[in-house]
Amino acid sequence: MAPCRRPQAAAARAAREFGYTRMWSIHPAQIRPILAAFAPEDAEIARATRIISAAIDADWAPISEDGVLHDRASYRYFWQVLERAHQTGRALAPQAQAWFANADGTQT
Repeated sequence: MAPCRRPQAAAARAAREFGYTRMWSIHPAQIRPILAAFAPEDAEIARATRIISAAIDADWAPISEDGVLHDRASYRYFWQVLERAHQTGRALAPQAQAWFANADGTQT
């Protein structure tokens, strides 16, 4: 059986339509397309950074962003967006990079 010629499209559909957060790959050529498909988009990363930053400034109390209330439940979601971005090698704002740094300043 030939490997899927469009692993990125299949992975993107699995992530966006079905909520998958992980996917197995059989062939090494599938790894990078799958990572790209599961990586959050730039706008999603920017929004997550704004919300988590505002939450930190508010000492994790509820905040309002663009007229939408956010609390610890949504903070968890936005933190996961940032974790996915970090794990898939997407660019993070300097303030968000600091959240993923070790005590010695090196990145995790």
